[in-house]
Amino acid sequence: MSPAQLSERIVTARLAWVREMTARIRSLPLASYERFAADERNVASAESYLRRALEALLDLGRHVLAKAFGIATTEYKAHGPRRAFTEDRRASATRRPATWP
Repeated sequence: MSPAQLSERIVTARLAWVREMTARIRSLPLASYERFAADERNVASAESYLRRALEALLDLGRHVLAKAFGIATTEYKAHGPRRAFTEDRRASATRRPATWP
């Protein structure tokens, strides 16, 4: 697969979906745990909204990989993020861990 131009329509749609789902999460009763947990539908709604937002972000990432870099993928662990995570872990192993107050 060769690199191509990103689709403004796809990028805009996925970002709009993420905004919509995060707005719906914010509309839930989040002032206190008791109020949130009082209705079990809130938990299911929050999970659904979060899952949909994450799916849109992953779909956007897949689009960027395919169009901007020419990498067709169905699994993210085979590409850059895993490599970057491994390099970060190696670097952090040499750093002194933060202490808790």
